[in-house]
Amino acid sequence: MTRAYDQSLNFRGSTGRVFYGRGEYQSFILGMLAMFPDLMLQVDDIYWMGNDDEGYLASTRWSLAGTHRGNGIYGAPSSRRVNMWGITQQAIIDGRVKKEWMLFNEFAVMQQIFRD
Repeated sequence: MTRAYDQSLNFRGSTGRVFYGRGEYQSFILGMLAMFPDLMLQVDDIYWMGNDDEGYLASTRWSLAGTHRGNGIYGAPSSRRVNMWGITQQAIIDGRVKKEWMLFNEFAVMQQIFRD
C-alpha cells in the first residue's frame, strides 16, 4: 500500500469520514479487516480516464462479503454475515493515489449486523 498511496493522501468516505495521510487511511482499512477477518473483496468494474502526464481519474465498483467477528465501529462481534456494495474513485497523479472517495451503504451494513 505504501507505494500506491501518496503520503499526503486526502480521503473522503461514507458517513463523513475524512482522513489526511496514509496512516489514517491504513488504520481504517486495518480496522475493517479486524472486524471482518474473512473479508472477500471482488472488483466488479473499473473505469478510468487520463494519461501519464496529467494523471488519471479511476472509478472502481466493488462488492465484498465477510463475517462480523471483531470489535470495532459496529460494536461487539455478532457472527453475522455481511454483504457490502460500493464505489471508490481515485485521483492518481505521478503514479500515486493523491485523493480517494469511497462510498458504500453503511446503513445496510448495520441492518445486516443488528437485524432482529
